[in-house]
Amino acid sequence: METLQTQLHTLKLFPVILLAVLIPGVLAVFLGWKSILLFLVPFLFWVFLRHFKNGITTFIFFYLIVHLAASSFIFSGSGFISVARVAAFFGLVSVISLYYMFTPKKLNTFKFSSSSYAVLFLLLAVLVLGSLNSLNPPEALSYLVWYLAFMFLIIFLLPKEYGSIPSMINLFYALMLGGLLYEISTVFTVTTGGITDRGGNIAIRGLFVNNNMAGMVALSTSVLTFIVLGHKQYLTQGKALIVKISALVSPLLVIFSSSRASILGLVTAVLLLGVVEKRTRKLSILTFVLLVILFLFGQAILYDWFRVGTLMESGGIFGERTLLYKYALQSIPYIPWYGLGIGMQGDLYQINLSIPPDIIGEDGNLLGFHNAYLQIMVETGIVGLLIYSLILLVTFRKAFTTGGEEPRKLNLSIALVLLGLMVNSFFESALLQPGSPYSLIFWTMVCFVHVIHYQARKEIPERKKRKRVKITW
Repeated sequence: METLQTQLHTLKLFPVILLAVLIPGVLAVFLGWKSILLFLVPFLFWVFLRHFKNGITTFIFFYLIVHLAASSFIFSGSGFISVARVAAFFGLVSVISLYYMFTPKKLNTFKFSSSSYAVLFLLLAVLVLGSLNSLNPPEALSYLVWYLAFMFLIIFLLPKEYGSIPSMINLFYALMLGGLLYEISTVFTVTTGGITDRGGNIAIRGLFVNNNMAGMVALSTSVLTFIVLGHKQYLTQGKALIVKISALVSPLLVIFSSSRASILGLVTAVLLLGVVEKRTRKLSILTFVLLVILFLFGQAILYDWFRVGTLMESGGIFGERTLLYKYALQSIPYIPWYGLGIGMQGDLYQINLSIPPDIIGEDGNLLGFHNAYLQIMVETGIVGLLIYSLILLVTFRKAFTTGGEEPRKLNLSIALVLLGLMVNSFFESALLQPGSPYSLIFWTMVCFVHVIHYQARKEIPERKKRKRVKITW
């Protein structure tokens, strides 16, 4: 009987299987091979939806894939892919918003405190003032709309869906998997962008425009791997195996990308996690030992960076970036208290005429500062820098004071990873880039620290108040 039912089920599936084979072939014949994407993308979405078992997580995963594709050399300089990246981001926000509007299930009730909303409102006022008073208000306002949509996603939408530790680990796993897929593609395209930098050091970038971008993707994937690996009890065996593969691949790509900022960020996170987190201590020690070995014996990879004889020629350990830091700091008196406007750091040379033309890009804008904190100061002013500093200080305070064993361990791991990413941000400026994978991962972690702290406080039972004993005569 069971065999007969199986046969009938197979017969019912036969037309579906036949169509699945015929449709791609017909599309390829009449519309060209690229038209297969019309069939392949929905199929892949269905596959990953089944894998993640969460529609919002699947949409975020596909957005990450689109954004990383836009950062590859394949689409570099293409105006269409830039528009597609913006459209994909606003499409993501719209889909999640519509899902929350019409979903029948009960959402999480997390809310920030009144003081937190006051700080966010002050930040909003600074951002609007900076954009309205920018040297190029239309461009600044368009960038502001993008950034506000990004803040709306992080602050209001994600906490509604990810209010439990298993759901957060599942999202971290999806973000990690997106980075891992591009790392694997880098292995197969290792010689595409060359394997050395201008100094002759090994610098693998694969599909990415430059090795620093490859390093930042590998760094983000590595730290997510450490977090997920420490909480793999919430994953299936298959997902746990993929995380272990990422634990072997991602740190290696950070090293061989030769991105000094990413390596310093990885070293910071590995050292801190090795001291604090028992569940990933072996991996932390192994990664750190590998870094030390390469530093001591792989002079072609790392040692040449820190040779004293080259410091005077390059302007410091970080070369031309030292000059960028210098001119940015010299420009502080020219910057309004509300900044030049979000996304408008390139206008700095127009208010500080002492900046030499040799560090101005071909498009007429100042080259990126390669320092997120200087970027925040220039774009949002000293007030904006103080607000962002306050947000991070409160985040770390909550991370280190969270109650409950599992919430405390997860928040502690996130806090240590954030410190590693913040070290990297001293030499890269991606924290204020709305929708970028690095910024998305960083601020999602910041938000989740607050959510975990809030949920832990709700779950910990209140101490029973001692009842006063009335003595009656």
